[in-house]
Amino acid sequence: MPRVGAVASTDCLKCKPGFECRVAGTVTPTSCTAGFYCLEGTDTTVNQCTAGKYCPTNAEMEFPCAYGSYTAAVGQTVCITAQAGKYIDTSGAIAEITCPVGFY
Repeated sequence: MPRVGAVASTDCLKCKPGFECRVAGTVTPTSCTAGFYCLEGTDTTVNQCTAGKYCPTNAEMEFPCAYGSYTAAVGQTVCITAQAGKYIDTSGAIAEITCPVGFY
């Protein structure tokens, strides 16, 4: 809730994590855009998620893709599940690995 009766700029509240406050005098923070993450005090969505991670709406940090999933591009909102014949043996992966000869 915004403060009323402020007497100095130090009385203003920082924009909370997962939200942005792009306009001076904002009373209600805006949800952080999907594909980005917003730290405390964010005034714009400049923190785009990196490959291997995903950021849903209101993300206050990047989330690594779980084992068996990946993202190859920046700004992703969900991770992609490994296809049949491929695997992903780490979290935060940016690509699938093809199963070796003799395996499927």
